[in-house]
Amino acid sequence: MMPGAMDDVFLTYTHTHLLREGDDIVVQPGTDRTITTKCFVALATTIFGLDNREKPIVQRGLRRYGVALKALNRALSDSDDCRSFDVLEAVIVMALFELLVGDREDGWIGHARGFEQLLDMRGPESMQALPCLIILERARTAMIFAALVTHNRTLISNPKWKQIPWMLHPERKDALQLLLDIVADCPDIFVLRDQVLTPRKGVPLPISIPSLRDKGLKILHDLENWETLWGSMALSRWDAVPSPSTTPTHSRPDGLRQLAWPTVLRYHSLHDASVSTTFHGALILVLLFIQSLNVDSQEPAETGQLKRMYVSGITICRSVDYHLEKLRDVGSSSILFPMRMAFEIVGKTDKDIGTWLAFQLKVISSGSSGRWAMAEHLLGMRPT
Repeated sequence: MMPGAMDDVFLTYTHTHLLREGDDIVVQPGTDRTITTKCFVALATTIFGLDNREKPIVQRGLRRYGVALKALNRALSDSDDCRSFDVLEAVIVMALFELLVGDREDGWIGHARGFEQLLDMRGPESMQALPCLIILERARTAMIFAALVTHNRTLISNPKWKQIPWMLHPERKDALQLLLDIVADCPDIFVLRDQVLTPRKGVPLPISIPSLRDKGLKILHDLENWETLWGSMALSRWDAVPSPSTTPTHSRPDGLRQLAWPTVLRYHSLHDASVSTTFHGALILVLLFIQSLNVDSQEPAETGQLKRMYVSGITICRSVDYHLEKLRDVGSSSILFPMRMAFEIVGKTDKDIGTWLAFQLKVISSGSSGRWAMAEHLLGMRPT
């Protein structure tokens, strides 16, 4: 088969298996996507080679990745080209490449932070056209997670970045996007906590611990308000089905083993799963932050928070099997941050569940039914 025909096979395969539930990005005729095409062909070639265990095709894909990266870096160094839609889209494709198949722990982080720099140069008004808005929506979770694990701020916490891009398409500001507006505020409080707990000599503290705790409580309040407004619709779009045999088990007094949870959650769509697991992951994150500042701990309140976090952690665990079935879809990456938070609150205190979570991340990082390579490094990352 001719190289061009093979590329068509790779592209069709990747579109079919990776982009099933997302919106198509439709651009105006004549829009330049030269670099994006190079990046996506590199990704498609590599994915096809990995899934079909064709080492020569994988090597071809990696070579193409190198060529595409050089083209992207050249464009990024040009003051005009770096503002183009082509470069914007290409950076997201390269971040996706690193998330899916990259062997560097921080490869995806570099692309996510680079994308944020592009947004800063372009401004929020430039993201109002539907193709740009879809790209922004797809990138927000990765941008927030990258900011959390590197303990950096993110510009999408700025109110104008939560409002202006959606002005032409307000109908797209759904429950998930409103939830991400809240979660985007989380990196800032961790940056401030670092500055307060590890002060530099001669540098005044930016905020007092009580005021910082109030910031955390404000985010918790926002999450609770979101739950009140959207929870009955957005957090219950699932059916409980019997747990599979791969579910972790606990020892019973009679020596037998029992399932850690009798049912798992089968969501109505990957979008519904993303909303639920993102909410529960964010709830754990914020409650852990508040607890880290509770110098004078009040036992009843602390016990209630622990119980709340544990329930959220188990909900995330019960959502993992659904995501494992959807690993070939790009939207399935939404489970990674919640799994990391579930490990923090459940996996570290329950050996059986912790072992199971670590194994599932290994499956996700290199499974035959789809992969997110960065999952291999997830437990080593420090979001809190």
